[in-house]
Amino acid sequence: MQRCSAHLRHAARRCFATTSLYIDGAVSAASDHQTVKTHSPADGSLLAELSDASAADAGRAVAAAARCHAEGAYFRDGAARKYALERAAHSLRNETAAYATLEARDCGKTLKEAAGDVAYCADMLDYYAGLTLEGGLAHAEQRAPPPEAYELDASCKISTYPIGVACLITPWNYPLVQAVLKLAPAVAAGCPLVLKPSPLASLTCVDFIQHILGPLLRPGACNLLTGGPPLSEDRGAAALLADPHVAVCSFTGSSTGGEAVLNAGAPFARPSALELGGKGALIILDDADVEAASDHALTGILACAGQVCSATSRLLIQRPLYDAVIERVVAKMATVQVGAPLDATTTMGPLVSRTQQERVLGFIDRARRASLDVRQPAAPASGAGYFVGPTLVTGELEGTEIWREEVFGPVLCALPFERDQDAVALANASPFGLAHAVFSADETRAATCADALDAGVVWVNANQLLWPDTPFGGWKASGFGKEHGAEGMAPFVRRKTVVVAPAPCSSGEGAYVPVW
Repeated sequence: MQRCSAHLRHAARRCFATTSLYIDGAVSAASDHQTVKTHSPADGSLLAELSDASAADAGRAVAAAARCHAEGAYFRDGAARKYALERAAHSLRNETAAYATLEARDCGKTLKEAAGDVAYCADMLDYYAGLTLEGGLAHAEQRAPPPEAYELDASCKISTYPIGVACLITPWNYPLVQAVLKLAPAVAAGCPLVLKPSPLASLTCVDFIQHILGPLLRPGACNLLTGGPPLSEDRGAAALLADPHVAVCSFTGSSTGGEAVLNAGAPFARPSALELGGKGALIILDDADVEAASDHALTGILACAGQVCSATSRLLIQRPLYDAVIERVVAKMATVQVGAPLDATTTMGPLVSRTQQERVLGFIDRARRASLDVRQPAAPASGAGYFVGPTLVTGELEGTEIWREEVFGPVLCALPFERDQDAVALANASPFGLAHAVFSADETRAATCADALDAGVVWVNANQLLWPDTPFGGWKASGFGKEHGAEGMAPFVRRKTVVVAPAPCSSGEGAYVPVW
């Protein structure tokens, strides 16, 4: 059993065993000493043992964060928060290889993908350092004075403040990225936070909070609860959501989890930001470049072995190009090397867990039994890992389970269409509305499709392309709120309108006159 991370700063081996919590500036075990085990996606072996935060631990974390918020010094010292984010970014860049190795081992993505994730986290930390909030009336936004017709001598200022204690619940597919996407704007806004990552993959989060970001911030400003399952009724996460001192919850995960977050927050009228599931479509119009569009079709379904909420798992191909695109997709899938994430020749790693593997294989098996055409052209991986090969499904797909539901694996469903508006209708015929893509040589034609698609993100002649200043979030059942960009700060701030009139006097010119 591997109980420690890879060699990180100063070549120290960091033990996660029973002290993976971080509360009020200190590493600790769970109050009742309970633990959870996490397994290697590559071979199923025991990878690590983590503290399973109890309800009492959640209470301690929230109390520490609430105290930090009430004291006010954390928010007022914007320079210190900015410095912490910048230093954290610098540390990640210095330790990219170690963090990438740990991430790949923990969640199964390739070493190349994981290194890209770590680099992106550093960029995101730097980006939000540049947006660090210096709030209060001293930094208020001055609005225009009242129109002359109002005959008012008054002014209006809008001041911005942190909303309070932020609960951040993150998934297993992008452990460190998803944590940074939430905690960076929370820190920039001045919100003390409690991070609760998925028990399936959280090792990089533990190391980052305990050894990089946490020590850079005031005690109570940054807290970490590990364990799970994520929304278990009698453990840390549920207690976190039930705590009235939590001012906002930012959640990325399943639709069921999002519903639980909303229900838990309803008694407190607690605002939430939800990034939930998706069933994205990639539309290839008949003037598109077949080779480029086929490459992007694979990017949209094979990144992170298809375990991506924005995956374009439905491929809509205009009839004249259908056969050519299918031929290229199958040929390209055949070249995918499925294998262990740390193997340099691997181009797609395993799924995160045995449960996830069985779920995806169940979709594929039921598609075969429904007489759909299922092709898996890549050579199967060897070993006991949680592998599923790249899969293409064609045939009479409309209305089928695999076409409607989010599979969350490397399974691409392809369907031909006749007219542009038919493709838009097919793409929109889903309860989800996270991300779609359109490929066309005609910018006007592509823009017309993009404009008609019901999704929070649409890529044109690109797929899965983001940078720190690109807001990302869904419509419909895919959630609400944005991550990335200045919009990513929105859940963590509240604004106050301050209207100022001259001090009244009781006599002489300008004397106060009652309005009643």
